[in-house]
Amino acid sequence: MASSKETYCLCGQPYNIGQFMIECDCCREWFHGSCVDVKIYQSDDIDKYHCPKCAQTYGPSVLKIPTNNHRADRYELGAETRASQVGSPAWVRALAARPLRPAPPALTRLRPQQFTEDFVKDNGFNRPIIFHTSEGLDMVTPNPATFTVRSVLRFCGAQLEVEVIDVRRQSTLRMPLGDFVEYFETPPDLRGERVLNVLSLEFSDTNMASLVEPPGLIRRLDWAECAWPLAEERPPRPAVQKYCLMSAAGSYTDFHVDFGGTTVWYHVMHGRKIFYLIPPTSTNLALYQQWSASNNQNERFFGDMVEWYGTAELCAGQTLCIPSGWIHGVLTPQDSLVFGGNLLHSYSIEMQLQIYEIERRVETPVMLRYPLFEAMHWYAGAHLLTMLRRHNEETQAASYTTMPVAELNGYAHTQLPSYDAAIAQQYPANNYRPTVVHTARRRRGRRPPTG
Repeated sequence: MASSKETYCLCGQPYNIGQFMIECDCCREWFHGSCVDVKIYQSDDIDKYHCPKCAQTYGPSVLKIPTNNHRADRYELGAETRASQVGSPAWVRALAARPLRPAPPALTRLRPQQFTEDFVKDNGFNRPIIFHTSEGLDMVTPNPATFTVRSVLRFCGAQLEVEVIDVRRQSTLRMPLGDFVEYFETPPDLRGERVLNVLSLEFSDTNMASLVEPPGLIRRLDWAECAWPLAEERPPRPAVQKYCLMSAAGSYTDFHVDFGGTTVWYHVMHGRKIFYLIPPTSTNLALYQQWSASNNQNERFFGDMVEWYGTAELCAGQTLCIPSGWIHGVLTPQDSLVFGGNLLHSYSIEMQLQIYEIERRVETPVMLRYPLFEAMHWYAGAHLLTMLRRHNEETQAASYTTMPVAELNGYAHTQLPSYDAAIAQQYPANNYRPTVVHTARRRRGRRPPTG
């Protein structure tokens, strides 16, 4: 049996499961990508890899020859007659060429000062809301004149491992934040056709956390802020409130509903985003489930399957709130840096539970769901009961019309387990962050043989 201290690479270090490695096709030795200047996202383009020593004898590494620009696999044979797939350069160009479809009836435009709980009580929180300025939103963000992706690197650390979407493949790989920032800072015309997108960098426990706070009303509505107990014996609250999104030009995120039917907010620091918005009617949600389960999902633009969809263009300095249940896809025409977050709240209980039931029905993996969703609803129920009792004591009235009580009826139709069962099912040790996970293809990233 091989020694556990067997060493590899030019550096002579032992195997480290957290580091990407690549095997030389000549000498069969293994090398850390960082030691031989090969990034994990470049490895799929290599047909035969030659290490620095072997390259002196056999020449440079041999790259694969692309065969198409409209399929997820750019090396797919016989692709000429096959349909364009989501995320491919041809797909993204075709989508970008479509005329925008502004949606005035479905998109609320507000001044920040109007975004109050009284507005939500009177009008509901069931249509996307766009703000053209953040002044008055009671939101905290860094100064865009000085804050860039290089700033994210400085606050979070170059070695922080982040999940990165390979847009063409619509698959996920993991890499150090430093490698992604190096890619992102490369001029777009020098990146080749590789388009990378970071969507799941939740930074609540990093040095960057104090630089960003969601809009004030979002914080006040968020159950994670107002209902989750502070007791030390309870698990930490779900960390879904502060995400940093760094998207290269040409990124596309296909249609989806945010986990657990959460409401989501986005603030664009740099760049531009185009949102394709579809309301969560019963018909649309049924069509969405059919589309999600279809074998050719990645060849069909879901917006063409529904009666109506609209677009919302979000530029630097603007903020967008997307309510619970809305189905949406996102195109990134320019390199973009965005802050955002998710929340469950009392004005969308029925839709949140409906989306949760859909996730259960289609067996969405736990890691793709809102963490501790059921426990959160127990805490929220207790919080709302306390508020109702206090309201009753203060008013001595039989009607509580100022409270979102009617939505509590949703609980009667949903089978939630006991609190203990909810914790047991949804409390993964040392992991509270949902992630965007797809099948990652690491042809060159397998573990070196040890015996």
